[in-house]
Parts: sequence; structure tokens; C-alpha cells
Amino acid sequence: MGTDDHAFPVMDDGRLVGLVTLDDVRQVSRDKWNTTTVREIMTPADQLLATNLEEDAAEVLNKLRRRDVRQLPILREGNLAGLVGRRDISRWLQLEAEGI
Repeated sequence: MGTDDHAFPVMDDGRLVGLVTLDDVRQVSRDKWNTTTVREIMTPADQLLATNLEEDAAEVLNKLRRRDVRQLPILREGNLAGLVGRRDISRWLQLEAEGI
């Protein structure tokens, strides 16, 4: 079964330490697949643009566009609460427009 996720959280002892994307994986040459770690190719948490549960959808969409990324981590008190993506916001906007 496929997924429409493009970023995957990297956790260590319950804490978000970074995100790895499909693009990160694709940049690793095939001959280095067996020796490259996720830590080497991920974007570290301190370099991530994140959102929180209280931020409005318009601002999240602006963050996604500004950074030209597909997904952002949602943090609650420093802990990962989920991921939100452009597709999620687009679906929500469509449902809102349809009055559902």
C-alpha cells in the first residue's frame, strides 16, 4: 500500500530528533545504501520549521510555502503531535468551502 507522506519523523527515546524525506533518501547513491544512516540524511529538529496545535491553517500554509516543503511537524510542549501537509490543508479548505 502506498502513502502520500513525504516526510517521516525520526525519533529517539520519544523525542523528535529530525525528519527524513523521500528526497533525502533519493539523494543517497545506491552504492551507499547499506552504509548511510538516517541521522546522516535527515534534517535535524533544530533546523526544522514546525507548527503547533493552536496555529491557524492559513499561517501553516504560509510556512509550508515559504520553506517550499510538503509537511511540517506539529509540536506540543516539544513533543511530536503529528505531521500536517499541504494536502491536509487543501482538503480542509475544500470541505470548508463545501460546508461539510
